Amino acid sequence: RKQKVPDLEILDLGVTNIDVDIAIPKNLADRIMSVYANLLLQKSLGRNSDSFLSMMRYIPIDQSDEPTYRVTLGYSYPTNLDIKDNILIDDNDPESVIKHAISRIKQLRPPCELTDLMLKLLSLVPFSHPGKKYPFRTYHPPRHRQLRDINPLSVPPWKNDRIILLGDAAHAMNSLLGLGVNNAIQDADLLTKELLNYENDDLIACIRRYNEKMRVRSSKDVMKSRNMALRQRRPLGNFSLAIRYSMLR
Repeated sequence: RKQKVPDLEILDLGVTNIDVDIAIPKNLADRIMSVYANLLLQKSLGRNSDSFLSMMRYIPIDQSDEPTYRVTLGYSYPTNLDIKDNILIDDNDPESVIKHAISRIKQLRPPCELTDLMLKLLSLVPFSHPGKKYPFRTYHPPRHRQLRDINPLSVPPWKNDRIILLGDAAHAMNSLLGLGVNNAIQDADLLTKELLNYENDDLIACIRRYNEKMRVRSSKDVMKSRNMALRQRRPLGNFSLAIRYSMLR
């Protein structure tokens, strides 16, 4: 990316994320649902800036005696822990990635039913393609990545003005702030006003003005969304953690 866009500003968010896909039996699916009050998408926030996300889908499988569920798990923790402990993980070695995730959970989470469930789920992750016995057509190995994004204003304007981006296609928003729909409406309004100024062959200039105004406004909101997301990673006490959970519901 830096080779194609020399002035690209890449921001390190200080968060490392581990993503996995697993197949679980019904009894484990019931345990997840009991902990999270029957929600298919669940997220738990730890007091040490870590978080655990699970998304469950029921997949009907022919000639199967037991219902099987596919679960996507995402565990994130502060990157500075790996730097402090001088730990290097081989991203191409699934076993190394999972063992590291388990060790971080044991380090950052207190012993409880939810922690035991998290460890149980990660212990089911296959370290290689299980072959024909795997109940799903696609297999994704565990992914261990540091989260990074870019400064939108460091990206040069489109050279081809036939491309028009608005709404979520132009800027990623955090749903907590409620800025996504607002920006999409403002983009559409701004584009309409610029197109009303279209005269003769001045269409490219109209689109260029739209892009310039849209980038300045939306980039500020993208930075607000980023800061809101990073604020969720701060270590908190029990009282502050309860307030954060109530805001996320």
